[in-house]
Amino acid sequence: MMNVGQMMFVGMGRSNFLLFFALVGAALVGCETITHSNFGELKAKAEHGDVDAQTNLGEMYAAGQVVARDTVEAARWYRTAARHGDAAGQFKLGQIYQRGRGATKDEAEAVKWFRKAAMQDFAPAQCSLGAMYAEARGVIRNDAEAVKWYRKAAVQNDSDAQTNLGWMYAQGRGVPKDDAEAVKWYRKAAEQGDVDAQGWLGSIYGSGGKGVAKDQTEAARWYHKAEVTERKEVEELLSRYRPRAEQGDAEAQFTVGCILKNHTGKGASPPTRWEILESIKWWRRAAEQGHVFAQYFLGQEYLHGNSSGGVPYDFVEVYTWWSLYAANAKGKEQEIYKKGSFQVLERIAPMMTPGQLAEAKKRVADFVPKKNPPVD
Repeated sequence: MMNVGQMMFVGMGRSNFLLFFALVGAALVGCETITHSNFGELKAKAEHGDVDAQTNLGEMYAAGQVVARDTVEAARWYRTAARHGDAAGQFKLGQIYQRGRGATKDEAEAVKWFRKAAMQDFAPAQCSLGAMYAEARGVIRNDAEAVKWYRKAAVQNDSDAQTNLGWMYAQGRGVPKDDAEAVKWYRKAAEQGDVDAQGWLGSIYGSGGKGVAKDQTEAARWYHKAEVTERKEVEELLSRYRPRAEQGDAEAQFTVGCILKNHTGKGASPPTRWEILESIKWWRRAAEQGHVFAQYFLGQEYLHGNSSGGVPYDFVEVYTWWSLYAANAKGKEQEIYKKGSFQVLERIAPMMTPGQLAEAKKRVADFVPKKNPPVD
């Protein structure tokens, strides 16, 4: 389901892939036309109480557009707009607390701000509030309440909410299980270009018996739509993040790696060999700068290997990057992954030769984060 909680590191699927961009990549809404020449005008408006300008300014700081990326400054402007009652600012502030970037992670506080925006009929906040109830984040799980908020956003044609509402009907959570109703909401979202819904329809038509008759032609049609939509989304995301990655921004480098490696969903093509190798290249550049999530992902790639993707099993790489991740990752939400990393390191150490183990430990001891130069 989309927009729910913190992304999982192991086996990150399509929904968590999209969630990642909701949580660590700031979506620019309404500020694409701001340039260096009119930034001063926007900031002046924000300082004089224009709530739209305040929210847009927050988005610019969050994304590093025109100004240097500064999540704390982004949070300050979102908070200013939110306290003046701006629904978009309230929603963005909720996301800040949800992901803990720009402010201390606080899911209960995120729920508070999502609710304020949702009460103003702001559909993205209604969808996010529904997700918090569905996943028991910041509130006690309440499927009926989740369905209520998903429905409010869905009738406003929010495609994420329509997909999530369809899923609730398919699972019988918060409502009686109803395959026909699930298909209805999936179709509404799919017709708006929601790739998850398109993939679900492809799966449903391919198997039949879930609100529709089996129809391989219709299944193929929706799978094709999902693949086309997926590729378009990937191209748009790369055009947004690659320029910053090429300038040495570690967060953008990590993001580009995730886009290339984890974009696949129902009906979409798996990453190509080139995409896999490119993702590792970008994760390595971020990891070398001390980006702990990139260190985790890089170690995971070498732990599992991928012969078709040209990635070998390499315990020296695993030991190096996961040792660094485990030593430097912070936050309660990371504890489960740190514990898992330590357990894997304990298991693979006896499987390494003395030379390999010595090399890995030396890499860890000698590691100093470096600033990657811009890519030529």
